[in-house]
Amino acid sequence: MTAGAPVLKKLNFKDQGQPVLVINAPKSYDEMKAAFEGEVHHQAELEMYDFVQVFGTSNEELHLMLKKRLLM
Repeated sequence: MTAGAPVLKKLNFKDQGQPVLVINAPKSYDEMKAAFEGEVHHQAELEMYDFVQVFGTSNEELHLMLKKRLLM
């Protein structure tokens, strides 16, 4: 892990190189994504993930994204 390590530690994420899912992250989050040892997926490619982060600018946006993903 690199510069993002303190944040991941705060989130209690134990990075073991497993794939993670990060949806709708802002451009400013690129450095943080680089801190993950495993692959960073931007859409669900696996049945399960140990770590998922979803970004939105409002609760409404998050609810719409969740509904869209659940109906897929």
